[in-house]
Amino acid sequence: MERLWNRFLISIPLTVMIILNISCQGADTIRVLSFPGGLTVAEDGSIFLTLGNPPRILRVDPDSGTVTTISANGVGSGPEFSVPRGLAIDDKGMLIVADSTLKAIFSVDSITGNRTIISSSSVGSGTNFRNPVDVAVGFDGNIVVADADLKALVMTNPLNGNRSILSDSDTGSGTNFNAPVGVTVDDDETLLVADQFRNAIFEVDPDTGDRTVLSKKKVGSGPLFIQITGLALDPDGNIVVVDTGGNSVFGVETATGDRSIISGPATGSGPFFQFPRGIGVENDGNIIVIGNNNRIVFRVNPVNGDRIILAEI
Repeated sequence: MERLWNRFLISIPLTVMIILNISCQGADTIRVLSFPGGLTVAEDGSIFLTLGNPPRILRVDPDSGTVTTISANGVGSGPEFSVPRGLAIDDKGMLIVADSTLKAIFSVDSITGNRTIISSSSVGSGTNFRNPVDVAVGFDGNIVVADADLKALVMTNPLNGNRSILSDSDTGSGTNFNAPVGVTVDDDETLLVADQFRNAIFEVDPDTGDRTVLSKKKVGSGPLFIQITGLALDPDGNIVVVDTGGNSVFGVETATGDRSIISGPATGSGPFFQFPRGIGVENDGNIIVIGNNNRIVFRVNPVNGDRIILAEI
């Protein structure tokens, strides 16, 4: 039925999109998509994150909390960002960035800040992006893009920019995506996806595109997600999830889908999250979260949930 609706997009602040579905019988549903904040942790401990206003990539020193602009319009050369969102690091140390407004994937030198578009409607062939919001790099070097509007994972070749659907309603079996906003790859190359509108974590077979719901209401035990915007893996291979609606960080067991709150309003001490959006994990297991309208970087103790402010932007 949804395919018969006309869809109108109303732009308001960069972190929110209202999607108003209207059927022939009148307004049917209103959904608010809370965009994820891009955040990743490099092997040397450097924390990289994206911000959209103004558009830029920042590096946060894990020891001092010093914030440095790595790439922005006017910093580094190449095509300018519009609204950079999800990012990851490839095996060469290059930053891979999804720009949801340009509908493009960038490669960014983490030293010079130089930018190259490696896939877009004019670079590479295949299905065009509509709203790429997160990226992950597979063990083979290919880039997996979570596209919230395509309701799909898109496999992208970093060498020629060619794109193909890896998993969507027509590719792979299982429950369909509704708004995939986060993606990562576990040690056995299974893809893990956070779907915001379903408030669910999916496992996706990278070869077939088959989808299995790992954790959501009635799947796995524990407190329920409210509005998830991203996920990452801890050193033990379990999933950590940032929940904007609940101002919380969840832990999810990959074997069972059971959920627990690692840090939130009633768990852990220290400054509270406000609208946390991006999440990453340091080598020692500490969790990094960007919150408070993308202005504060928190470090979270995964054992007791205590929060400290690492950096203010």
